Amino acid sequence: MLTPRRLVLALLGLVALSCTVWYVRDPRLHAATATAATSASQPGAGATQPASRLRHAANTHASHESAGAKSVALPEAPEPLAKVYDVLKSRADSGDVDAATRLFHEVHRCVALRQTRRLLAEFHAMFADNPAASSIGIVRGGQRLQFLQPHEMADYVQANAARCDGATDEQLDSFTPLLLQAAQRGDIQALDCYVGTDFDGMEGVLDHPEWIGQYRDAVPGLVESALQRGDWVIVDLLRRDPYSEVYDSSARAQVFGNDPVMDYRLLRLEQLGATDEFAEWLAAKVAGAAKALSPAQLAAAQEWATDYYSRYFNSASNEVAHGTDICQITDD
Repeated sequence: MLTPRRLVLALLGLVALSCTVWYVRDPRLHAATATAATSASQPGAGATQPASRLRHAANTHASHESAGAKSVALPEAPEPLAKVYDVLKSRADSGDVDAATRLFHEVHRCVALRQTRRLLAEFHAMFADNPAASSIGIVRGGQRLQFLQPHEMADYVQANAARCDGATDEQLDSFTPLLLQAAQRGDIQALDCYVGTDFDGMEGVLDHPEWIGQYRDAVPGLVESALQRGDWVIVDLLRRDPYSEVYDSSARAQVFGNDPVMDYRLLRLEQLGATDEFAEWLAAKVAGAAKALSPAQLAAAQEWATDYYSRYFNSASNEVAHGTDICQITDD
């Protein structure tokens, strides 16, 4: 049985999986990310320097648009995952963007349901004789991240049971590959979730260590794709805050490293789209980041940010002024 401390940690994992990830508040460092970093630092591996990873990715990542034909309509929703999994998987593997998106979100829902059932059972077993334990608040760094109550978990189970009953463990354990597939097919929510996740969010990674290498290889192209679609979330995910360890301890940091040029590019890009207090806050960050660059690097980075903003963004970045939620379960 889980101890109270392990239950809180497990519930934090549930928040990351089934609700949202408030990524700027949850710094983590794992041996798995260290493994990825070691692999990337080997001779011949990741030879492209961090500052050019995004540019290099633009030349190596296939377009998110699929050439797959969609001559037959997808199964109507809602349908049980067990009934539609094979059809959606076949079509997704053939390049059907809509099928890949639908399948990932259906599996995501059911993985969250499986975890919720487990945690709800543990909660009742542990706190059945403790009336004060009517809810659990997950707190880190003095800030409440999520407030979970048993009835809320039970409501989630009841609302989604029919969609997920009959789904096999094998189907649910395909979550991480399906997340990557949906991201590569062009699902921007899946893309942000995949890039922003850490290896502890990849359930089954110890049985599939190749997922770490796949992450390292796929992320630069996915990031470039997101940038070219004007995705402020990806900008904020990659922007390093020198006063926080969130980026430094993340899986994405093992791909891009600590790169002052990239930091300035992204800060300046975000500043171009910012207004009001967020613009003032970014101005100080941009000024500080500029001190680490040579005049030539600074000019090139400013040119990059201006070019990307005018071509791909040209919108307000204030949507990420207070962080952002990723890996949310979408409604039909």
